[in-house]
Amino acid sequence: MATAITKLDPVTMTQEEARVRFELACRDYIKEPNKEAYDFVMHKRHTVSMLKLVELLQPYMTDRDDATRLNALILFTDFSLKQSLTPTEVTLVLGFLSGRLSERYNVLPRLLSAMTSFLKTFSPDIDVVKKVCEDVFEHVDVQALQQDTRFKAYDLIYSILQKYLLDLVGVMNKDFVLSYIRMVDGEQDPRNLITVFKMNVIVLQHFDIEGIEEMVFDVISCYYPIDFETPEVDPSDGSTVTITPELLRRHLDNCFKANIKLSPLVLSFLLDKFNTAVLDTRITAMATLKQCILAFGIPALQTHGREIWNAVKGELYNGVNRDLRDRCGEVVGSVFWVCTLPHVKSHEVDVVDYVGWVKNYAEEKLGYSEERYLAPAVLTYVAIARSSGVGSGLVSKYCVPLLLERYTKHTDIDFKVQLLTQLREIYSAFLSEPARINNAAEHINWNELQELLLQELADSTDYSAHGSVILGVVSDVLALYHAAGDGRHRVEEDKDKDDKTGKPLDITRIVQAVYDNICSTVTASETSNNDNESLQILTLISRKYPELVNNLLLHKLLDKIDEGDRISQVIISRLLVGELFIKHSQRLVRRLASAQDVGIIQLLSTALSYQDSDEVFDFAQKIIFQQILLLLLTACTQTESSPLTEEKTVLFFQDFATALYEGHLEPPSEDLGVFMKVFEHSPLGPNYPAEDYYKEHVVVLYTRFAAIVEVVLKYAVCEYSLFLDWQLWRTILSTTSDPLTVRSVCSIVGIITNRGLSETARVKDLEVTINDIFDVLTGRVTSRLSHFNRTWLMIRFVQALIQGWHGRAEEGVKLYVAYLTHPQTHTLTVQLTPHLLALIPRGHRIVLHKQRFLLALIPLITPHITEEGKLNAPVQGSLVRGVCHLLEALPQSVVGIHGETLFPIILSSLSPTAAPLPSLKLSRYLMTHIPGTIILHLDALIERTCQIFTSTKADVNSRVHALETIRTCTQELQLKHVHVHQKHVLRAVRQALGDKKRVVRNKAVETLECWLRVKV
Repeated sequence: MATAITKLDPVTMTQEEARVRFELACRDYIKEPNKEAYDFVMHKRHTVSMLKLVELLQPYMTDRDDATRLNALILFTDFSLKQSLTPTEVTLVLGFLSGRLSERYNVLPRLLSAMTSFLKTFSPDIDVVKKVCEDVFEHVDVQALQQDTRFKAYDLIYSILQKYLLDLVGVMNKDFVLSYIRMVDGEQDPRNLITVFKMNVIVLQHFDIEGIEEMVFDVISCYYPIDFETPEVDPSDGSTVTITPELLRRHLDNCFKANIKLSPLVLSFLLDKFNTAVLDTRITAMATLKQCILAFGIPALQTHGREIWNAVKGELYNGVNRDLRDRCGEVVGSVFWVCTLPHVKSHEVDVVDYVGWVKNYAEEKLGYSEERYLAPAVLTYVAIARSSGVGSGLVSKYCVPLLLERYTKHTDIDFKVQLLTQLREIYSAFLSEPARINNAAEHINWNELQELLLQELADSTDYSAHGSVILGVVSDVLALYHAAGDGRHRVEEDKDKDDKTGKPLDITRIVQAVYDNICSTVTASETSNNDNESLQILTLISRKYPELVNNLLLHKLLDKIDEGDRISQVIISRLLVGELFIKHSQRLVRRLASAQDVGIIQLLSTALSYQDSDEVFDFAQKIIFQQILLLLLTACTQTESSPLTEEKTVLFFQDFATALYEGHLEPPSEDLGVFMKVFEHSPLGPNYPAEDYYKEHVVVLYTRFAAIVEVVLKYAVCEYSLFLDWQLWRTILSTTSDPLTVRSVCSIVGIITNRGLSETARVKDLEVTINDIFDVLTGRVTSRLSHFNRTWLMIRFVQALIQGWHGRAEEGVKLYVAYLTHPQTHTLTVQLTPHLLALIPRGHRIVLHKQRFLLALIPLITPHITEEGKLNAPVQGSLVRGVCHLLEALPQSVVGIHGETLFPIILSSLSPTAAPLPSLKLSRYLMTHIPGTIILHLDALIERTCQIFTSTKADVNSRVHALETIRTCTQELQLKHVHVHQKHVLRAVRQALGDKKRVVRNKAVETLECWLRVKV
């Protein structure tokens, strides 16, 4: 019947024929679902009324057979959803579907999905929606259903809540909540709980729960804490994890804080969980408690404020787990934030007292001599400081003076280090937001703090932990002082002029003290632990106070550089920030030219890494880079020995170029022709007379020169024809034996060709150069490069050619194939060819590059793969795997276009031991789009595929995909071609029914059913 329907011409049919054919198509689909019948029914939907369809499907909708009712329901719902129904028809359809909610388990999922689609597509009256909800609550025992069916029931109610919430609240309030609770109570599957938790929030926020709070809370709290482990997945099959414990916890926390009427129950419950012995539960409870306090606000503290403080203070001051103490500190901060909100009134005694409890208790513990109370007391203050600007002001007023007082009175150096470390945590809290900065700065005695820091900087001249933390405190104080800005100055103007606390910091004295401290410590040891801390402070000072740094430090430091002072170079590299770099960098380049001090390049490279201004990078790009490049090339091509010709110089230059261009600015457009002009008359140039002295240094000079040119071409845009001196590159290839130099030359030639060549003469020279490179890499000319190095260089060179050499990719591919099939490289071919995919360029042009490579590779490599005896088996198999990896990454539409050429390669890789997964996937795709090609090779395809799923050597995924490929034959190929293989396939599939893996057995059952129905 399905075949007859597909041959009908809807245009030439009469009205009566169309009606008969429509009825036949419906009956045919209900009897055995098929695409042809379904498409015919949907095509004629505009010519058939809903009444006619209902009359036609009525007997089938009430049939005793579940499958018949299900198929009829599918036709009815899909037909209805594609119609333009009137409000009356929508009401009738939904009423009909609601009346079928007592259907069996295998029909119910489709029924629920149809109702969800109808409610999303149409907008019935709210009374109809209410009736749907009541019918679902009454007739569907959700918790007795399977997971996917339960999900469809939840999705139906969730869709109603999203679209009809406001109207639904008016007609169903507490009754809806009670029915909803009975529906979701007992759900355990994480996939369903996400939807349940989302619905819980909506119900709690919009429906009345007065009088049933405990009932509602019991349904929510039973899931706390979330005890769920993320399932392990196999990335090879494309599966991903969508449900995580963090996602479940976040949605459950949203349920807890959704309705303030639940606050007494929630807070008591979380405090009980906090008192358990399980550490993870206690940490989770504090994290949830913090969110609930922020959501509930003052009412929560009025009922549970004292209880919350009594619970967390014991853990803050006596606990041993840092994570739990941090969570308790966050709870204190959240409470303090609520207490300091503008709308909180002073007559709310419990709230005001709470602030006093925390502050007084922390001050008391901070005054103890026991060191164990210091960290928790400061942790409490940090939480208060982070809570609000008011909190920062109170901490600055009460806590910081206590810490400084204890610091000045204590003599134990280790305890003083601990005090300063805690002080830095408080300053870090102040610096986190502008409001906190201004409130904290109002209460700082800058003059007293300055004298203390100056004294400590003068005393800490060694590399102890104390000296390091002092520098850190100075850095924080300067950052806070500078960030306070105008707000600090306004406060200072209002203070009494005779009051010492009103005087600002003397930045000059502090900067000089920091500089003296660094000079003394760096002199002692240039590799100390606090060297990095020192240099960070210098960068901060230079960025905040550039004029002061320039006048006070830089002039005398630059003079010391001229005298060769290395310590001054280290310090200057961190001071040259922003405008100071622009002002002084050219003086350093002149120093490089006159003294040939390679440390200057490292200094400028380090300074560039600390810049945050595009103006600085633009200046370095247009001026400094080219000046250094010219100096370096000139020195590198000198015959006499020079510090600038050391290998380390090239490395410094590469670092400089990387720091300048990588991730900062677009490459410059200036012409770098001066580079090659210097080279033409250098010892490396073609016009320079050869001398024995020169020959002794030529290899080293070639190495440095090739490395520099590679850097220039990578990071700068210039006229590439300037570098098309093919004789030069061929000379270097024939002279050097260093693989790094050969790699640089390959990269240079590849980069030049990628940017495009226009003149025919140049292209011919390029071909000669490529052949010379190929001779070196294949060992046809004398070379001390190992086989492995030559192979890797060949792959990378061909990659460069393929990437951008438009219209000439085939030349590079020919070289690559010739190399892979060369007798001397067979062993390395087996090792390296599977890496073919990884070496093809990635990015927005990935498809273009791979397609170009594929089209050039397939005709050349196919004979080596398909002809027996041309290559040994390991090499042949390696080539097949490399090509199949490439095919798998290409769009399947591209593979389909070249299917006739590619399928012999795909077929040759179908072996239990040859990783056949890509080939199996491609085979199924080709069956769908070019079945004619598959039919020509069907015998071999079925034989090889059956060997895969019956072999124990193939992995599980391969066996499953092999069975799926065999099953696809019955769906995509004509039965007359498949029937001849039925006996052989059935015998092999029955063997797979005994596989040790369940997933393979299940797939074998599906495949067996399909092949048993094969009839001509």
